[in-house]
Order: sequence, then C-alpha cells, then structure tokens
Amino acid sequence: MRLEQVLYTATVQATGGRTGTAASADGALSVTLSTPSELGGAGARAPTPNNSSPPAIRRALSAR
Repeated sequence: MRLEQVLYTATVQATGGRTGTAASADGALSVTLSTPSELGGAGARAPTPNNSSPPAIRRALSAR
C-alpha cells in the first residue's frame, strides 16, 4: 500500500509498558493498561496493548 496523502496525524504517549497508561496529546483518549493474567499480570479489567492496537490500526487503514 502506498501512502498518497496524509489526512490526519495523532500523537499518543504510552508509559509504563503493559501496566502503564496511554493518552492522546489532545486529551481525547486516556486509558490505563493492564497485563492479562495469561501473561502473568493481575488480569484487571482494562485494555491491554495487545487488544488496543489492532482496532486502531484497522480503523486507520479503512478510513481511506
């Protein structure tokens, strides 16, 4: 796939790895991340990097 035109740019900062936080620069997104119990974490009811990234990528690619 070739990028022909940039339509939108967003910035998100993640800190703390799998048990950290992620927030967008514009404040529209702010989440606490948790490590799944299957990977040795507490299994808290929070998004993990594994289940947060694919929908965002899929959405970005389908927005064309």
